[in-house]
Amino acid sequence: MASRVVYSPLNPPTPRFRISKIKYGGKYFWKTALVVLIVLILAGGLIYMSRLPYFKIKRTEFSGLVALDRQELEQKTLSLLEGKYLKLLPKDFYFLVSTDKLARELKKEYPRIENIEISRHLPDSLSFKIKERELFGILCGLPDSSDTERQKCFFLDKTGFAYEESPSSKGSLLLTINTDALLQDIGVQIIDRGLVEKFESVSRESLSLVGSAVIGYEIFSKLPEEFRAVSAGGYKLYLNKNDDFSKVFKVLKVVLDKEIGDKQPQLEYIDLRFGNKVFYKFKKTAAVSTPAASDPVSATAASSTPSEF
Repeated sequence: MASRVVYSPLNPPTPRFRISKIKYGGKYFWKTALVVLIVLILAGGLIYMSRLPYFKIKRTEFSGLVALDRQELEQKTLSLLEGKYLKLLPKDFYFLVSTDKLARELKKEYPRIENIEISRHLPDSLSFKIKERELFGILCGLPDSSDTERQKCFFLDKTGFAYEESPSSKGSLLLTINTDALLQDIGVQIIDRGLVEKFESVSRESLSLVGSAVIGYEIFSKLPEEFRAVSAGGYKLYLNKNDDFSKVFKVLKVVLDKEIGDKQPQLEYIDLRFGNKVFYKFKKTAAVSTPAASDPVSATAASSTPSEF
């Protein structure tokens, strides 16, 4: 006859799997406690080190400065490193200084900075390698604009980026660009880089082929495919943006040498938008009125007496 064992609830068995689980749980607990202890020790050590004056950023070195003030940059840098992270760790703690973030903040504060490289040097210094933007010219609103916002003038670099407000363009020896567009604030791309490159090409061709420097340009929102160049000779050149300027100025040289000659000081403008057919007008000639800077005409409008080559 089979027998069976009945266990009383007061004396239950202890299975093997339960014993092994308790042992495993005990080991896991101590390992976790050890990790937490190590983290707390490291955090405490980090906080302690961050309070030491030895690792506090106190010195800065700058290279590549042209117009920017070294002392002002140093003061701004130290002010950006003031305060604490999580109200515990000082921002000027050597090991917590983010050079990328600091570079972005300085470029935002000083648009004149084109590029900046920051490196740390133990125990308490930062070095800055700065490249400032290269001046191309001054961009201004048209003089006869009624909107005061259009009267602003900005310094432009060779990419068309406005990096600083210019007090005035009157009497300036710098290249001046007039526009009827609404000028924004500094720190933005105002003129397309490709257009600036076209301006540079026109300036080179004018100087090399005609022997006359270009002292300014005019651009109009109503004429997106055209612009005007202001010659040092006192007259304007009407140009298409997409023309081959080398060919254009060769044609101009022929017109100046063979037709206009010593009458160049009397020129008001020369229209070079029609290939070999050139239109020009003298200042005292009343045959056809000259388009005003504030009232540009399109390439389809007649200008004055033509010359064809």
